[in-house]
Amino acid sequence: MLGLIVVAVLVGCVLSRMKENAKPMVDLFQCMYRVVMRLIGIFIWFTPVGLVFLISSSIVHTERPIVVLQELAIFFPTAVCCLMLHSFGSLSLLYFLVTKKNPYRFVLNMSKALLTAFGTSSSAATLPVTMDCLVSKNHVDSRVVNFITPIGAIINMDGTALYVSMVTIFVSQRLGVTLDFGNYIIIGLSAFGISVGSAGVPGLGLVTMTIAAMAVGLPIDQILLVAPVDWIIERFRTVANVYGDSVGAGIVNHLSSKVLNTTEQGFPQDAGSNDRYNSGSIKETESLV
Repeated sequence: MLGLIVVAVLVGCVLSRMKENAKPMVDLFQCMYRVVMRLIGIFIWFTPVGLVFLISSSIVHTERPIVVLQELAIFFPTAVCCLMLHSFGSLSLLYFLVTKKNPYRFVLNMSKALLTAFGTSSSAATLPVTMDCLVSKNHVDSRVVNFITPIGAIINMDGTALYVSMVTIFVSQRLGVTLDFGNYIIIGLSAFGISVGSAGVPGLGLVTMTIAAMAVGLPIDQILLVAPVDWIIERFRTVANVYGDSVGAGIVNHLSSKVLNTTEQGFPQDAGSNDRYNSGSIKETESLV
């Protein structure tokens, strides 16, 4: 599966450079994408029933279920704390070091988008709200927002990458499997590939985590042990993903401020047209989502 993700990324890069010559292949992939998304929607409806039987099977085959619950009671707060530390610690520090601005004011202005991300568990569904908060409250240039945030909602899954690594290490430790330095490199590369190739929709966490487990030879059925707490951790993962996209847009806007100002001077626009452009692009993105 990791090989398929790498090949898909490379093929996409080549097709983007072929332009009109690649149109038949692009149309085919777009049709396949719509078919797969419909199938995923059908599968998601049956996910609760399937998870009940999968979790029940794992519990029945577990020799000490009380010990597993105790391990999950430690893993859950650890995973949430790590995700929040990454979001409001390292990402906020990076934003401060680059822009020299108060990162927590930036977080407060993004609160609507972060709450939406927590409620929907989908960075794609949160995209219109993210764009609106960046443009209207954090005053990020609409051109930067229109370019950065759609790309970030697809490939910038830093919360997902961090969580996949944590689950893989958790499973290896509870099984008594010792990971060497090479295994940690493989886990990191697998998490990176998963974060680029996974869609920004809810319910894909357990599927993507099996890829990293397979990469280091861990049994896939052990991943199901985190299923009881995955649905709530997924919301914190989405918050980290959306905040990472927002920080990226803010940093790019700061680093490109001179170029953006020069472009505005070369192509003057009145304030009303700029507002219409911002609102139009956000409404168009809402219709696409």
